[in-house]
Amino acid sequence: MKRLITCFLVISASVVFGQKITFNIENDSIGSKFSLRTLSNKVLHDVELKEFNFDLPDTNLEEGYYLLKKGENEALLYIRPEDELTINFDAQQFHNSLVFTGGGADINTYLANRNKVFLDEDGEQRDFYKENFYEGNEQAYLRKIDGHYKELYGVLFSGTLEDEDFVNEEMKNLQYGYSLDLLKYEYAKEHYKINDSIRPSKSFLEPLSRVHFDNEQLFNKYYEYTKLSILKWRNDIENADNFGYKQDIISSIRTESMKEGVLESLYQLMSRDTPELTKEYFDLIKANSISNEFIARAKNKYNRIRFVDAEKNISKFKFINDNGEGVKLSDYKDNYIFMNVWASWCKPCVKDFKEVEKLNDEYHDKNILFINVSVDKKENFEQWAAIAKEHKEAVQLLYQGSKVKFVNTYDISAIPTGVLLTAEGKVIDNTLKVKSKKTRKFLDSLFE
Repeated sequence: MKRLITCFLVISASVVFGQKITFNIENDSIGSKFSLRTLSNKVLHDVELKEFNFDLPDTNLEEGYYLLKKGENEALLYIRPEDELTINFDAQQFHNSLVFTGGGADINTYLANRNKVFLDEDGEQRDFYKENFYEGNEQAYLRKIDGHYKELYGVLFSGTLEDEDFVNEEMKNLQYGYSLDLLKYEYAKEHYKINDSIRPSKSFLEPLSRVHFDNEQLFNKYYEYTKLSILKWRNDIENADNFGYKQDIISSIRTESMKEGVLESLYQLMSRDTPELTKEYFDLIKANSISNEFIARAKNKYNRIRFVDAEKNISKFKFINDNGEGVKLSDYKDNYIFMNVWASWCKPCVKDFKEVEKLNDEYHDKNILFINVSVDKKENFEQWAAIAKEHKEAVQLLYQGSKVKFVNTYDISAIPTGVLLTAEGKVIDNTLKVKSKKTRKFLDSLFE
């Protein structure tokens, strides 16, 4: 009996530790990166290339779908505990060059081939089928996707894939894929600017009513369900009338990984073409994400988008000096501009003027101009002018225009605060404090 138990343990160990994933990579560079992730985007292996032919260390993955991410490219994999799988690809032609050999090669070749309907002429992955797939009415589209899925089921039942467990899992996966295609129909029409039909009818979308969109187990198990649920929640958020409703929708998502996936989809929608929505999406990410790294990434993107408009405002925003003369920031050519943002009702702000004067003295021989910019209301002009004339060592300006627009443009959350601009109006930093040693170190590094 003891011998039998020992044999069983040896056999079990050979199954668990028999997994091996090998990579053969061409046209890449040492130091470049890729990762192996769960469907919920959790990184399992973050690989920095040290060689082009290697085994992935310490693989002990449970059977299921995984994501291989290389830059903007993403490939769906299916890995089993017993697989000794070799993955070959050309980094310059990722999707078109994917070749699998060894255990599990037939399954992963099927998945790669299934993805090819979403590749453009250059082999880059897109979100939708080709444009002609969406031409015509709902019934025409349904006939096309019915034919497409009939072909996929034909492959699954052809006997070329011998793993019955995978076939059963992939059948369920494709069911969610079909629902996803229904939900993507309207987005595809908009993407390709096809205006031959109105919004999808209730009967067209009726199959979606039978799907539960907040199932953690399904989210982590089926690739198409992961994408389907994220798109459904994103769709609800996009159609919500105001920020409060958007927040309520996100709060209602119980699955944390799904919530993060939805927030990531909003991150992808952040665009300079939609500045107001971009701010809303960033605020939703900031309020709901549990990842500080993701919040920081979203803030950087938000700032890049928003500060593009800030550059335009160097010649658009209008100010007046204490003599009532009109001024624009673009009048101060060839200089960095340090705006010390304040208001006459802010006592700590007025105290900071001495520090601004010190900075002005310390960097008088550098191409930087220190400006005290007030966001006082027009009716407070006399009060502002009285204070400004007492502190003329640095330039004093009163902003003319929408204070909300000014504050939003430079993302000013409190005053006093310092905003450093290039001569072209590009924001370098919007969190500087005139009394801070950090600010002086920052300015010193600017002129090294």
